[in-house]
Amino acid sequence: MQFDGIDLGTGNLIVENLDFSPNSSYLPIYLQNNNSVQLMFNLSYNLAIKHLFNSVGSMLIKAESNINWTLTPEINRLSNNYSIKFNYPEDWFSFNIFRDDQNITSQIVITENYLYFPNNIIIEGATWKIFAESIPIDVDLYVPKVAYEPDQVLKFSVLPPIFPGNITFKMIDPLGFPEHNDVMEILELTTEEIVLSHNLSSNPVEGTYQAAVFWNNYTAAGLRIQIFYVNIDLFPLLVITFSIIGAIAAVTSFTSYKVIKRVKRNREFYRKSIYNKYMDILNLEYIIVTDKISSLDLFSQSFKKKTLDLTLVSAFLNAIRSFGIEITGSSEQSQVIKLEYQDSKIIMSEYKQFRLIFIMKETPSNEFLEALRLITIETDEKFGRFLVDFDGDVRPFNYVERLLMKRLETRLLYPLKIIETPNIKLNTLEKDMIMQVKKYLKSTTSTRFTVSDFIDKDAINPSEVKLFIHLMEKRIFQPIIEDTTVSLE
Repeated sequence: MQFDGIDLGTGNLIVENLDFSPNSSYLPIYLQNNNSVQLMFNLSYNLAIKHLFNSVGSMLIKAESNINWTLTPEINRLSNNYSIKFNYPEDWFSFNIFRDDQNITSQIVITENYLYFPNNIIIEGATWKIFAESIPIDVDLYVPKVAYEPDQVLKFSVLPPIFPGNITFKMIDPLGFPEHNDVMEILELTTEEIVLSHNLSSNPVEGTYQAAVFWNNYTAAGLRIQIFYVNIDLFPLLVITFSIIGAIAAVTSFTSYKVIKRVKRNREFYRKSIYNKYMDILNLEYIIVTDKISSLDLFSQSFKKKTLDLTLVSAFLNAIRSFGIEITGSSEQSQVIKLEYQDSKIIMSEYKQFRLIFIMKETPSNEFLEALRLITIETDEKFGRFLVDFDGDVRPFNYVERLLMKRLETRLLYPLKIIETPNIKLNTLEKDMIMQVKKYLKSTTSTRFTVSDFIDKDAINPSEVKLFIHLMEKRIFQPIIEDTTVSLE
């Protein structure tokens, strides 16, 4: 900002919020004027120095558990007024910060995007540790065969969830000993599945083998364990060297017919499962997660504009008590019950400490009910520890939303934005869908869209639904997460 003074040749020049990198240990400030005029000035300035650095860290990946991250940053005080802003990935949560083995998390400002270390807590020479968690990334495997015999090649494939990253393949034999270990660094973007294989010996250990497939990069990770069976037949097969050509042709034709029929049946089953998944999501109205003991609302989400009538849930719970309905064994295994109230279908699942209530317009498919049962178990595994010594802070349970987005594909109901990444490989159908979305956004002068803008619920094409899911997995179509907390009347 420039202000002229009353007298000729006087005034003020103010430069604020200047982010300047001189690439030097000196900061020269040059002043120039007309040589025929004598220049008299006062210079005052406030200087803030910014330094960017990365932190060394490690992660722990365990089956059926959150990813545990441990960062050990080296923090050196550079001035009397020194603070640190630590940017972290959006999927990280449950932070604990230690200074010289003392937990000082309460003194750290934790926002949705970064951790802020104020000046007064930074001690020169201190040892720092930052602990965090994230929900595991899904690792999709294609396993065409699980039973093998000696001298065969055990083979399956994996589709990397995000690029770049590392895939680690470990094979454990029935005795618990590692038999195979392979690490692959995936740098190039690809939509092709990566084949993993292991050659069985002529005299393998018979029994159950475990294949552990890890995927990780610097900010996310996931694990998938697949079981294989190796059988040893003690009686050699009889080899028949002579046969009738016509019989061979007949057997071959019959086998081919069975294979074609099985492939067609599997394809129809797959299309039906995608159709059911989308219809179930369209019927979803409200989600409520409560502490089963206290009935405290831990997480709630609405997919309708109108508020949820409190009497609806109250009547549902009263019906359970009135009719003597009791979910037995819900502390050992997940149980699901269904009730109808007015025009709503209410689905409730319980396991150990959690109760999940889903309010829907129509009765969901069996696949949805089975997925809900597994999600309830996973909710307890990932978030149950937050109910130990519970102090009423429900913020950790906000990440239930991300779990539901991944396991139930609730993200199909979210408003979406398009984020183009030039290096991601796309097939023709994906490119066509992106072009459709761009045309739609241009015609509506909007920056957001929904799946329902392109898929008619009365004429659902499972292939199009899967196409949206693939583009979300590639993070080109990204859900816009807004406040969808249920408002109770």
